[in-house]
Amino acid sequence: MLDLNKIKEFFKKPSNLILIGILILALVIRLYYFNTNQAVWWDEAEYLLEAKHLAFGTPNTGFGEVRPILLSFILSLFYRFGGTEITSRIIILLFSILGVYLTYLVGKEFFNKNVGLIAAFLLSIFYLDVFNTLRILVDIPGTTIILLIIYLFWKGYYSNKKYIYWFGIAFAIGFMMRFTTVLYLLAILLYLLITEQLRFLKVKELLIAGILSFLVALPYFIWSQLTYG
Repeated sequence: MLDLNKIKEFFKKPSNLILIGILILALVIRLYYFNTNQAVWWDEAEYLLEAKHLAFGTPNTGFGEVRPILLSFILSLFYRFGGTEITSRIIILLFSILGVYLTYLVGKEFFNKNVGLIAAFLLSIFYLDVFNTLRILVDIPGTTIILLIIYLFWKGYYSNKKYIYWFGIAFAIGFMMRFTTVLYLLAILLYLLITEQLRFLKVKELLIAGILSFLVALPYFIWSQLTYG
C-alpha cells in the first residue's frame, strides 16, 4: 500500500522537486534527439545481430568474439516477446535516465545533496551522454552500471555493509556489460590501499562480495569457453 503521508513529505522537499525536474529535463532532451529511423552503426549492428541470434537462432556471422554479451542478451529477451530495434533504443534511453539519477546519488553520498543535484544537471545536458544515448552500444549501460558500482561500494563500506554484497553483484554485471569495468575495480582497490592500507582485507563482506561476483559471472565464463574456446 502506498503511504500518502510519505509521498506528501517527499514532494514538500525542494531538493526532491529539483531532482524530478532534472530527470524530466534529461528525458525531454533525449526524446528531442530520439530518432527511430536512423541507420545503425556497424558496432550497433553486431549487438543487434547477436541479440537476434540468441532470441531466434539466426546466424550471427560477423559478431565479434571479443565483444561483451550482456547487452545482446538483454535485448534478446525483448526480441522474444515481440521487441524491435525501437525497443532496444528505448532500453538505452532508460539506462541513460537512470545514469542521471545515480549521478545524483553518488554526488550526495560523496558530498551533499547540492553537489548531487549539480552533477545530475550537468550530466542531463552533457552532449556526449546525449549523443551516446542515441546509439545501441554498451557506453551508456556500462557507464550507468559503473555509477551503481561506485554508489554501492561507498554506501556499503561507510554506511551499511549489506550494500557491499550488491556491489559485488553489480561489478559482475558491469563486467559482462563492458569489460573495461575492471579498471574501476582497480581504482577502488587503489583507493582502499591509500586510505585503509591493508585493513580492508579484514572486511569479510568484501570477500563475500568477491565470491558473489565470481558466481554471477561464472555462467558467462562457461558459455564463452564452450562457444569460443
